[in-house]
Amino acid sequence: MAAEGTSSQIETITEDPRFGGVPTVLLRSEDSECTVALGGATALSWKVKGKEQFYVVPEPKFVAGKTPFRGGVPICWPAFATKNPKAGKHGFVQQSARWKLVDRKAEPSSTQATMEMRMRCEEALGEGSYSEANGADLGPSESLVVLRSVVTLSPRTFHQELQVLNGSKLVLPFSGCLHTYFLLDSAEGEGFDVVALPNWTRYREPIMSESPGLVDNKEGSGAPPLRVTGEKEIERL
Repeated sequence: MAAEGTSSQIETITEDPRFGGVPTVLLRSEDSECTVALGGATALSWKVKGKEQFYVVPEPKFVAGKTPFRGGVPICWPAFATKNPKAGKHGFVQQSARWKLVDRKAEPSSTQATMEMRMRCEEALGEGSYSEANGADLGPSESLVVLRSVVTLSPRTFHQELQVLNGSKLVLPFSGCLHTYFLLDSAEGEGFDVVALPNWTRYREPIMSESPGLVDNKEGSGAPPLRVTGEKEIERL
């Protein structure tokens, strides 16, 4: 693990073996620490007193312009899901290596890292084809859009904020979200109940239906809460 330290609270790791050898930024604050990859500006780990709070698939893989990290906190932008098909499902920033670490702060009670991705407004609108190579030639400044991800870590608290700066003369409608994967465990082996949103629960194995797939849990269907005990593998909730 090759690291470049600015202080004991913030380290830049040029090749992080935990996440496929990608560059990451490690933040520490008392009993908490978090790791953010430059690829996709994805927060991949948040630990409190050594206990992991985020879920990341085993052997996580990132391929610039193609494969985002699965797990942690992927950034969906400039479109969530298929709200703008021209920008791609969940947008393109979570699979981009064009992110740069532009600011870092270490305070007695918190640490903060700001990552930034620059693009032409046409890219964000889905009207110009997205390419990893586009970051080298953004054209005139009046068409520039800047997306920033600001991660602040304090004891037992993880905070992430997205900022959009539109320097172009074009109107930029967008949607987005922080697509968080939390790592859950049962309390003393007793399990817990989950009431799923309509049509938003997918299982790898049949639990409440005869075949894998989406469970009919539309409002008013009377579907019972799902009891999670760890006996069945659940892909997502």
